[in-house]
Formats: sequence, structure tokens, C-alpha cells
Amino acid sequence: MWNEIATQHKAIAGLPAAPRSIVHYAFTEMLNNAIEHSSSKDVEVRFDRIPGGLAFEVIDEGVGVFAHLRKSSVSHPTSRRLRS
Repeated sequence: MWNEIATQHKAIAGLPAAPRSIVHYAFTEMLNNAIEHSSSKDVEVRFDRIPGGLAFEVIDEGVGVFAHLRKSSVSHPTSRRLRS
């Protein structure tokens, strides 16, 4: 997916190699998290060139990280409460 997006968006294509690599890593992590954890049917991606850099968003209609963690801990009660 990254290669397709990177070639279609001028904002990414124009970046030097080092910042492009950083954006690639950050974008991939965010997109994978949205796909794996949000329970959303759709994920929207936006890229914009801004003064001095690049901005991007990964937007989903998901349940949110805390709701996902609560659901996961109920479904998989492997954690134990520690006493001090």
C-alpha cells in the first residue's frame, strides 16, 4: 500500500530519502494499528504538504484504544492483579 500512496501523492514523492523513510515507518505503524485494532470497516488516509514538512492522518471509525483494551482483557483474562 505504501508504494501506491507514495507514488500518487506529490507531498511524499518530493521528500528527501531520510524524512521519507521516517514518514513511511510512522504511516505504516499507524495504518496497521487502525486495521488490526480499530474494528472499523473503513480507514481514510490524508497527506498534506505543510510549511517545513508533511502532515498525514489515518482516520478510522473504530472503537478506540481503551475500549479495545477493555474488551480484550475481558475476552482474554490472562492478567493478574498484583498487590504491593
